[in-house]
Amino acid sequence: MYVNMRLLALLDFVSVLTSCFREDEKITLPPPGEAQMAQVQMGSTYEDQVFFSLRNGVVLTNNHASWDLAFESSAPGYHVWLNGGKDMLAAETFTTTFESVNAVNAFSWRWDESSWNPDSTAIGNWVGNTTTTASLAPASAMRTHGNEVYSTGRVYIVDRGLTYADADRYWKVVFVWYSPTAYKLKYGKLDNSFVDSIELEKTPNETYTYFT
Repeated sequence: MYVNMRLLALLDFVSVLTSCFREDEKITLPPPGEAQMAQVQMGSTYEDQVFFSLRNGVVLTNNHASWDLAFESSAPGYHVWLNGGKDMLAAETFTTTFESVNAVNAFSWRWDESSWNPDSTAIGNWVGNTTTTASLAPASAMRTHGNEVYSTGRVYIVDRGLTYADADRYWKVVFVWYSPTAYKLKYGKLDNSFVDSIELEKTPNETYTYFT
């Protein structure tokens, strides 16, 4: 009898609490619209980046490993990013003698932060007379010629990732200068069997200009 009385008291208490809650407002759902269904094929190994347009349903794909370096395309831009999808790294060698860089030992390797924040890149600030700080050097410290802003001239080693053999995995790069419309690079293999220079035109209608 005592147990039954406690149970009745508990039920009454719950009933009182329940009556305190405000009744939910009923929402009338809109009628079905012109929704469309679409499928995007990702592939079994996820090698592709897939882009889907909600405006026209167009699907575009590109292989995520098709580029190594992404350059800021804006007129004042100078930042450089690595392709993190390939686990790329970079190391500053603190030398300006390009031909002498032929090994990957004893360097501090860095990667880009996943935020893609321009102050958190592995390449860092390669202009002016600073080392690896990310902020732009003072104007008085920069060497310029016309619209071209020159670098420290220091050599970087770029690790393209584990999927490449050593001969094609490690490359050395000097970011020579940048301007409102282009970058100039000198790059080559560590054994100096291949060395080249290129003026890479910025693509002003896109956020980044890509290079492999």
